Amino acid sequence: MLAELQASVSVAWADAPDLCDAVFDAATQAKAFLGGAPDAAVVFSAGPVENALPRMARELLGPIPLAGWHAKGIITSEGVKEPGVAILALRASDDLAAQSAASSQEADPRLASARVARLLLAGRPHRRRYPKGLGLLFGDRSLGERWDQAAKGWRDYIGSRVKTVGVVGGGPIYVNSSAYASGLSALLIERAAPIGVGVGMAPRPDGWRQAMREAVAMAERRLKGQPFVAAFVAVSARESQLDELEIFHHLPGHPIIGCISEAAIGPWPTSPSLQSAVVVLIGEGPQG
Repeated sequence: MLAELQASVSVAWADAPDLCDAVFDAATQAKAFLGGAPDAAVVFSAGPVENALPRMARELLGPIPLAGWHAKGIITSEGVKEPGVAILALRASDDLAAQSAASSQEADPRLASARVARLLLAGRPHRRRYPKGLGLLFGDRSLGERWDQAAKGWRDYIGSRVKTVGVVGGGPIYVNSSAYASGLSALLIERAAPIGVGVGMAPRPDGWRQAMREAVAMAERRLKGQPFVAAFVAVSARESQLDELEIFHHLPGHPIIGCISEAAIGPWPTSPSLQSAVVVLIGEGPQG
């Protein structure tokens, strides 16, 4: 399935018992809309861990900045897919630039996130003092318990103009290599178009519906009524809830990509006793 956004952004997903088949289909669709290989990408996968998947994603998408996570389930406009692969593919333009970086697991999450932020800043094509846009962070479950420390290291270098979303859990992460990794993976998307980020929290075990409503409402408020072309969604939920998770009902008519995680984290920590949802609405950019 392909969701066409704008000439610089595409969303594609595929569900198949063999994740290698799924990543082939998703990558082929994403490249078809962009008219060639993307300049950066986010990859989500769900299902049995397939060690060949990162290598295939790298071969199909090319030597580009890449980040992502192997999750409990991938979220699409057609509901939750598991097993399956979803790809957010980006084409560089005057309105969009993206860089990725990663850091291995460390005892101090502040040092790990600070290292990632420094690497991203060093590789930026634009040399403004502080970037503006969206930061997507993917890490193992240890970061969920110490997100305040990881967020501080990130903010100390990235600054406050980047809206940050974190997704943590037990699955491996995608980095700029042909193998899975552990630790922290990040993608920095610099974009002049508006971005609305919303976070919702509600008591377990069935609070994800309330959390989703709160997150969508907050993201729409922060977008200040401006139109958006797509949504990134991360929700914490138990595996037993995947079948009933109908997130696309909250954002009808818009392309959606995201993942089910052990913890979906916005700019601030969320309590492990609560279920959380993060929604990022990607505003319309300049039309060519």
